[in-house]
Amino acid sequence: MNHATPGEPPTRDEVNARLEAVEARIEAKLAGFDAKLDKIMSAVQASQAVSARSQAASERAQAAAERAESAAGRTKWNILATGVAVVAVIIGMYAVWAQGIQLVIEALK
Repeated sequence: MNHATPGEPPTRDEVNARLEAVEARIEAKLAGFDAKLDKIMSAVQASQAVSARSQAASERAQAAAERAESAAGRTKWNILATGVAVVAVIIGMYAVWAQGIQLVIEALK
């Protein structure tokens, strides 16, 4: 490559060579930026996937909590109904026992 002497304008070949060198540096930097952008996009996509899974887990937990609340309300009524049924069975057993005792007493007379 011929260099112009000081004070002379550069030749067309020198200008073209300098432009090619600048273009090569720009392309190298752009390639580096592309690689960094790819890494950033991968990280963003991974973050979105994690966020989506977290949101889904949160929704499942909320649904489970709502079902548990509903079940707790039904359980209270089930316990109450069972208690009433047990009392009814005890009263029925007492009535049968009382009749049996009366029959035995009458039979002994």
